[in-house]
Formats: sequence, structure tokens, C-alpha cells
Amino acid sequence: MIGRSMQAVSKKGLFASAVCLFLAACHGSNSTPSSVPPTVGSFSCTPTTLPSTFTTGIAVSCSDTTAKTSDGSAPNFSWVFGDQIPSGSTQPTTGNLTTPVVHVYAQPGVYQVVLTVSDDHGTTASQAQYVQVSASTGTAITAEGVENWAWTSGSKYINSAGDFQTLLQASTSNQPSARQNSATWTTAAIVGHPVGQLLVFGGFGYDSTATAGYLNDLWAFDPSNNEWTWLSGSNRANSIGAWPKDKNGNLIPNTTSPANVISGRTAVAQWKDKNGNLWLFGGSGYDINNNIGYLSDLWELNPNTGEATYISGPAVMNTAATPGTQGTANPGNFPAGRSFAITWVDQNGGFWMFGGQGLNGSNVETFNDLWYYNPNNSQGWTWISGGTVATNSPGVYGTLQTAAAGNSPGARVSAQSWVDSQGNLWMFGGDGYDSAGSFGALSDLWEYNIAKNQWTWISGSNVQGTGSVYGTRGHSTPAAGTTNMPGGRVGTVGWVDANHNFWLFGGSGSDSTSTTSANDGGGALNELWTFNTTTQKWTWMGGVNVVNTPGVYLTQYPSTTGSSYNSPGSRVWGSSWVDNSGNFWMFGGAGVDSTGSSGYLNDLWTIQLTVQPVP
Repeated sequence: MIGRSMQAVSKKGLFASAVCLFLAACHGSNSTPSSVPPTVGSFSCTPTTLPSTFTTGIAVSCSDTTAKTSDGSAPNFSWVFGDQIPSGSTQPTTGNLTTPVVHVYAQPGVYQVVLTVSDDHGTTASQAQYVQVSASTGTAITAEGVENWAWTSGSKYINSAGDFQTLLQASTSNQPSARQNSATWTTAAIVGHPVGQLLVFGGFGYDSTATAGYLNDLWAFDPSNNEWTWLSGSNRANSIGAWPKDKNGNLIPNTTSPANVISGRTAVAQWKDKNGNLWLFGGSGYDINNNIGYLSDLWELNPNTGEATYISGPAVMNTAATPGTQGTANPGNFPAGRSFAITWVDQNGGFWMFGGQGLNGSNVETFNDLWYYNPNNSQGWTWISGGTVATNSPGVYGTLQTAAAGNSPGARVSAQSWVDSQGNLWMFGGDGYDSAGSFGALSDLWEYNIAKNQWTWISGSNVQGTGSVYGTRGHSTPAAGTTNMPGGRVGTVGWVDANHNFWLFGGSGSDSTSTTSANDGGGALNELWTFNTTTQKWTWMGGVNVVNTPGVYLTQYPSTTGSSYNSPGSRVWGSSWVDNSGNFWMFGGAGVDSTGSSGYLNDLWTIQLTVQPVP
């Protein structure tokens, strides 16, 4: 179906149609050109069977059975379908009251369809509506208003080089370049900046010269005036680092200096401490010898001064773990080098880290180890559980909803995490190993109780590659006997709302058509889900349930005005924040732009949620 209509637009041609010399030539119409435009009815576009001339695509049938002209002549229709059909296309664009026009879209998305109705004198009227097209079966659905996205900054096209102006000077023209897997955190609210600032560091993407590589630039976005500030780091990719060393060349831990430089890197483990500083561990990037590999150094970054503190850890790539005694902190303990680890900050400000990807000999494998670090003292890392070598360990699920000492999530990367109101650590999905030791996109949901040191398998499948159970959009309970559940996916973004409910967007995984792939789990998604930690129910709240959906940017330029028809394109490995007013924000990632092209993104979105899940 279609969404609400836009404002009708009418006009009269500069010249009327050719003067009718004979009444019969006017088909019985009034020979005087009408000054009253035609009436455009509320046209509709509905799913239909794919024409035999097409082997792929999504077919819709568009019609208007109520249009009429003021002079009584038969109205003529001209359609524009909003998907930039190339010249030479054989698809029809004209019709009339009794002849629907069938159009085939190459991919799902939200499209602006415009119908122009004309009489035989050339007087016209137009109406535009947004049609949301989803599923390869041709389902077309109306935007339901459960999400209200505003495109606030950045480009609607892929692979933007951004705009690096002068360091430390805010500007509406500043833009970080397109990237994925950046680190993000928020500053405290201060006078003049009532919701604080959103900060983003590094990632992998494009620099100011449109060269792709590992980034180390630090940016701040102020929601109070919609301005970005380039705070520190290089505007060029693949920047080398600078670690503090003594005269003998030894690293000096816990050293703050303007000369310190965090090297270009991506997919770091990240935490925010109680002082508002960002802590970074590892990632993939450049070591002290300018070699690219898995890193295991720990840094603290102050957003007010832009200075970095080297805390500890090896400065060379691909180091093995030094776990020490299990359960005991020691300054000499270090996790192995890795990227794509999962992190939490507990209620006491302690840092937790699980899994990730690293080297086992010459093989790239995944971890299932759990580590703890207390930033308030210098006691070092504590190895809590799991194997400290990346060995692709399968999950030990035990019994649903039952905590047990022997339970353990399988090794994985790029899962989503959050902390509930009781201080328990939660983890959903990622790419990893299921109960049978098979690798793929996971849909399992786990809870870790810190006091008991026990994992609980809460919901989801213990088999990789499981598809979604959608139910009705906006409703938490589907048909009797089934349970809503997002399918296996990796690289999502997430937020926690004021009620400690969790929200999940995008990632790469299987969609409603069960599209799957051994490499990425299926494709990039733009689905929005929420999980209620009280009822322990998932709800599909919005987005198109088909992979690789283009973004819909209703305004020509970024705007703070939200719309239920705005929609970020499908993406994976974006970055997210919750500001000090509870608003949700999302930046960049690898995904699909407004034209359906895939690449790195630098668009910044905020979402205003207008409807809560319906039981």
C-alpha cells in the first residue's frame, strides 16, 4: 500500500492544446480550455504478479479510479515511480482511469511516486505519495509512524571524503569522512551544550583525499547547533602512532603527553569512564613498527584536551595473551591482540570485554574469553573465564532461561551489548560459533550475572543462520505459539532507553526471504527492533525486512525535522550514541545510500520514537 499523500500541485500549460477546428476532433469536450485543474484521486499502489518479461524484481500495480477533469474529458495519466529508471526502459509510464500501470522495482525501498493527471487542453494536476516496497514477493506496506528519523548531517551518497576545516573550530560545513567501526561516546552536559557532545574516533573508511584506510581522527558533534568540530588526529588515512618511551626505548605506561598519538585503527574495544574519558583497547591497525595487525594496547583519551594517555599493553601487533591466574588482577596480565570484541561498563564503572577476532598461529580465529579491567586502580586486567587463545570455541547453551556455571556463549565477533537496571550484562548475536561448532550469524541472547559469574541463554536459536520471526510490526506478540525474534545478524547498532529497554538497528543477516550467505549472514539490514528486559519479548518496530534497502532522505539537505518516511539505508558496523537527553543517534557504517549504491557512509541520524510496542 502507500503512505499519506503530499500536497497536491497544479499548473496550466503555457499554451493550451491545439485549437479544435471541428467539434468532433475534440472528442465531444468543451472547446474552451479549462482554467480549473483536474482532480487527482487518492491513488494506490498494490503488489501484483511479476510480468513475464521480468525474471527478477518487485512488481506493483498503480491506479487512480476517481480522477476527473473539470470539463468532462477523459483524464490522461503520467506516472513517475521514483527509482530513476534508466532511459530506454520499456516500462509504461502512462495510463488512464481503467488501465492500471504495472511497475517493477529492482530492489526494496521507499519511493516517491508522482501521478500527473491532465485534460485534453493540457491543464494538469499532480500528487505525490511515498510507497514502501518490501519483500521479493511484492509486498508494499504503509509507513506506520513507529519511528521518526531525522537526517541531521552528512552526505546521502557513499564514500564521502568529508570536510576537514580548521582544527578545534566548529562549523556547519565540517563533516567527518565516511567510515565504519568507529569508537563513540558522549560528554557531560555543560552550559551552552545542554545535551553534551557526541564524539567519534577513528574507524576504517575515507580520509580528506578520498583515500581509504585506517583512521585516527577525533570529532565532536554538538546537537545544540548541529555543528561538527575536528578535535585532533590526522585528516589522512593510515597514520602511524607514537608511544611514550624512555631513553632506552622502553614503553612508559600511564603517560599523558601531547606527543602521544593513537595509531590509525578500527573495530576497537571501547569504554567510557566516570570522568567522561574514552578508553580504547586494541583493534585492527598500525603498531609501533608500522605493521598492520591485531593490537593489544590500552589507551585513555580526554575529549577536553584531546590528549591521549598510553596506559599499558604491548605496542606490537598479534601478541598472545598473558592471562595470569584466573580471577586475579595483575599489571602484567594482557588479553591477546584482537578486534571486534564486545564490551560493557558495569554499574561500578568497571570495564568488561568478551570475544573478538585475532590470530592463532597464522590463522584468523575467534575468542570466547571474558576479561575485566578496573580503571579506578592500577591492578591491571583480570581473566574471568573462557579460553585465552582464539580457538573458535562452540557455545555451551545449557537449558533456556537457566543459569549454570558450565554455560558459555560461543566464540564470536561484533555482537551487540547492553547493561540492564540490575547491572547484568546482556549480549545478542554477532558472527560466531553455535552449539554444533558451525560458524555464521547468530541470534542467541545471553545474560551474564557478575555476582554469580554465570551465563544464561535467554532466547534465540542455538543454531547459526536462523531467520527472523517478525510478527506484526509494532506488536510484541505474534500468532499463538510463536515468539518474535530477530534473525542472526552481525554489526548492529544499539541503544538503551530510559526504561532500560534495548533497541537494535541494522546489521548484516538474513531477511524475511531467508536470504543467506556464508560470508555476511545475508546482507545489510535496516530493521529496527526493541527488547523489553521485563517481559523479555522482542518487537519488530520498523524498517524494511528485506536486505540492501536504499536510504530515504526526504529533505534536499540535512534537517532536524523527522519524518516517519525518512529511513536510513541498510548498514552494518555503524556507530551509535544516547545523548544526555535520551535521544538516539547513529553515524555512518558500511551500507546503502539514497541511490542504492553500497559503500562507506557518513550520514548522521537521530530517531524520535513515537509509539511503544503493543502487546
